[in-house]
Amino acid sequence: MIAIGDTLFGSTVTRLFVGTGALNDSGQVAFYYELASGNMGIAVVPEPETDAMLLTSFAVIGAMARRRSCALLTRESSFRAPPLALPLSPELP
Repeated sequence: MIAIGDTLFGSTVTRLFVGTGALNDSGQVAFYYELASGNMGIAVVPEPETDAMLLTSFAVIGAMARRRSCALLTRESSFRAPPLALPLSPELP
């Protein structure tokens, strides 16, 4: 988490507060911050389920890509061209 006095975006956090609607539409905790530079913003703390879904989706996409590349390699090796048959030349007298 973040606390007053921490560095954020090259400035120091001077105020932290939670508004009346601390949860956003996704159920994530949202809080407001103010920096010494005068900038203000909203930060969101994602739930652990969000990270788990993200990691799972990366794993599935990686497995699909690996399976596809292995399938392509297998297909390429099984579709080798047959050896060329050279025409027989007539015997010279």
